Amino acid sequence: RGQETGILLGWKATGTVLINLKFYQQNMRANASSEQNQIIHKLCDFTTRNYRLGIEWLPYGALLMKTRIEVKESGESSAQPSFGYLVYQEAQIKLSKTLESLTIRYALFDIPQYASRIYVYEPEVLYGYSVPAYQGRGMRVCMVAKFRMTRKADLWVRGGLTRYSDRTEVGTGLDLTQGNVRGEVTAQLLVKL
Repeated sequence: RGQETGILLGWKATGTVLINLKFYQQNMRANASSEQNQIIHKLCDFTTRNYRLGIEWLPYGALLMKTRIEVKESGESSAQPSFGYLVYQEAQIKLSKTLESLTIRYALFDIPQYASRIYVYEPEVLYGYSVPAYQGRGMRVCMVAKFRMTRKADLWVRGGLTRYSDRTEVGTGLDLTQGNVRGEVTAQLLVKL
């Protein structure tokens, strides 16, 4: 059992500036933190709160800037909650006929507990979908570029790089990487026949 409450307020401050405020709270029952060698977990009240400020502005026609600040607190109601935050700045630029658009995002995050992880949609290639969970401490940069190759062919290239400052290895099991940096590259070619 539990309940969820949320509110999203949007304000068009000027013709080129949009401000969003969001508050979300979830109360539910979950397994309490366990002690070593404990087999049965007691149920406890678990509370999660999100606070978000988002600003989108158009300094001029070909450039869209997006800023987001998000704070999340989460934990057992009887204990001190864990706090995490994420701040990012994104720029979307419409360029020339060959390089149609370029989106660049730079994010900083400090989220010590997995319980207070923050999910954020990231720019992707056409039909791609990426909503990673930010957790730990570090920075992330991602970029998507769309190229018009010919009238019938478009190319998307996406790259992302995450650098953690709180660990010396990333991932677990077969996904384990030595070092504190992880990156990925995606390319997609669309040919219209």
